Amino acid sequence: MTEPSMSKCNRRLPVFLLKWHLEVGFKGYGLTPAQLDARGSFTFSDGGEYTITHGSVIIAAITSCTNTSNPSVMLGAGEWAQRW
Repeated sequence: MTEPSMSKCNRRLPVFLLKWHLEVGFKGYGLTPAQLDARGSFTFSDGGEYTITHGSVIIAAITSCTNTSNPSVMLGAGEWAQRW
């Protein structure tokens, strides 16, 4: 039996309960509307000021396989993902 899977940099990961994840994910994971609309602002050392919204960093991690052990790279990738 073939199962859905998704790529992770250099290997494929099986996705169990894919339908459930999609249904739950698009409902905001139980967060209130105020939490979903929350924004976070930060300033890089070069003086650039940026604002990210709920989900920006997660999208960056998924789309660029960013190393989550480096928070500054995650924030930069989140800003990059938000622009595209």
